[in-house]
Amino acid sequence: MSKRILKALSAIVVIALLFSSFRVNIASTKISTVAQESAAAGAESEKVAADVNAEAEANKEEKPETVVKTQSLPIQPKEGVKQYPIIVLPGISQTISYLVDENGEKILNADGQELKGGLLIIDTAGLVQKIFKTVFFPLVKSLISQKDAGLSQAIYELGLDLFSTQASKPDGTTVNRFAIDEYNYPLSEFSEEDRDYFYRQIPMQDYAQAVGEEYIYVFSYPLLGNPIENGKKLHEFIQMVKEQQNTDKVNIASVSMGGTVLASYLNYEEADYNDINCIINVVSLLNGTDIIADFLTRGYEGFNLEDQFFFSEYLPEVFKELTGSPALGYVANILVRLLPRKVLESMITAAADAAFGQLIVNSPQFWAMIPNDRYDALAEKYLLDPERVLLKEKTDAFHEAQSNLSVNLLKARDEYGVKVGFIAGYNLTYLDGDYNFFGAVKSTFKNSSDAIIDIDSATLGATFAPAGKQLPQDYIDSLTVKSFVSPDKNIDLSTALMPETTWVFKNQHHEVGRNITIIRLAVQFVIGNLDNVYSDPVNYPQFNIGRYSKAITNSLLPMAYKVLAEPDGLSADVLAELEAAVLNAEQAIEQTNAYTAPNTEKAQERLEKALVAAGALKPSKQNDTANGLITALLKLANDAIMQYYGARGFSDHKPF
Repeated sequence: MSKRILKALSAIVVIALLFSSFRVNIASTKISTVAQESAAAGAESEKVAADVNAEAEANKEEKPETVVKTQSLPIQPKEGVKQYPIIVLPGISQTISYLVDENGEKILNADGQELKGGLLIIDTAGLVQKIFKTVFFPLVKSLISQKDAGLSQAIYELGLDLFSTQASKPDGTTVNRFAIDEYNYPLSEFSEEDRDYFYRQIPMQDYAQAVGEEYIYVFSYPLLGNPIENGKKLHEFIQMVKEQQNTDKVNIASVSMGGTVLASYLNYEEADYNDINCIINVVSLLNGTDIIADFLTRGYEGFNLEDQFFFSEYLPEVFKELTGSPALGYVANILVRLLPRKVLESMITAAADAAFGQLIVNSPQFWAMIPNDRYDALAEKYLLDPERVLLKEKTDAFHEAQSNLSVNLLKARDEYGVKVGFIAGYNLTYLDGDYNFFGAVKSTFKNSSDAIIDIDSATLGATFAPAGKQLPQDYIDSLTVKSFVSPDKNIDLSTALMPETTWVFKNQHHEVGRNITIIRLAVQFVIGNLDNVYSDPVNYPQFNIGRYSKAITNSLLPMAYKVLAEPDGLSADVLAELEAAVLNAEQAIEQTNAYTAPNTEKAQERLEKALVAAGALKPSKQNDTANGLITALLKLANDAIMQYYGARGFSDHKPF
């Protein structure tokens, strides 16, 4: 199934969860931790931050288009530093699960396709016909009668069927059997297809060049498994890697949901911290995300159901991310009013009940994604049912591991000499960038995040203001050490678990594989070239800026190199501009300090234009004037209908 279809289905699930029959007042209790001061390092840290970041925020738009390189590639390990194999704990969609029968054989659907996926696994065989058969006639009847003529029940039944593949039982086990691809060998022994998939998800080519693919391992775990079992399995995996490599230690890189695996492992009674050399957490889910907690809260307490947001602003933002334009969102806002609001709420609630019951509430892994301070209230709400006793045992066990994570990491560092680092993005809401359908949750405008994981989760304790806002000045004035406050004053890292080994990127989306700088930072930390934020503040400042470099590295530069290898037929001017654009793009991705490097977006735009001029790239088909006019007219109609009818259907009694 294409990524776009998956996103659309995910958006439907989120929208369905907006109106729910489970409505409980769960207060969001994000409490900023009291600042932990570091007097010994205070003077040095303030000096470094002042030198590197002074006025950077104000000047970033005036960066020169070409600057002197501050770092050359490839990355090389520091001489004399022993290298250990690294185990990658990947994110939520990077382990592929397969539906299998009782013999472990993969099950195929009616079209002969494997039922597999990293997130949603939906049988698409006959899907359109199934939707039509189930929903069409109840929809027509409801439109004609302006009443719920079986529409909500039809949607509920469709939802049960649609999400049945990954349904979980009340005891936390899955209804169906699943298998995953397990890699009990290093990346160097992967098939070409699996190796390409890994690099597309996590572009660790720099690490492979520096240390070797034979030192890279990937730990696979199922989305719908028991997170506590994942910790035990990781311990066994570590022993296997040590034996294969004849070494006494390994490095660990936790990425996104891999943070739940790390938490379980560090709390596992047989885990030996002597086995670990270094842990680097990259946008890691270390203390949940309010997205999932809001999902479980549901209703008006969990979602932003204000009329102006949901019936006017939300859908255009979702469609803008899906299609590049908000136009279809404005159309959708108009179409939903063809039904009375009560009917709309009933059908969305029906879809919510199906998706919620099948996918979320009985899944231990989803419970592992809840922030620690919100677990007790939600567990009391859902897990006291006698049917869920075994499920609660699993979720309680992970909650304990999550509660102990900070202590366990400090113990690993202070008592066992384990090097521990954190890399995170901040200053985005859940409505920003990919997966912006999550923007419907209540906490969207309360947090500072990478649009998926909150900054206080990825750093274990950073204090923050909502995205786009600043911490109170009296709070900043009260700090003894102010160098851990970001240049934009949005976050304070002095309250993070380990501020001196924590790097952050402003406006960096959760999909960090698109930013090669983050990968290189992680590599430099693991191989011993960086010990803390003071090691190389010129190339790797503690406070950096997010960027998108994937298009340049994966497609545009390779295309340009091919043209430059055979430049016959190009005019001198076209050739000169292509060479200059290539140099500028190389500098943009090689220079890791975004405050001083060429602007990546401008470098990409320049390289695209140069390739178009060289005949290697087709110009994008755009009719901005016409599209802009259509979008503006649709927005005008949307706003007028909202003003006249409010958040109601056209047939509802009194427009206002």
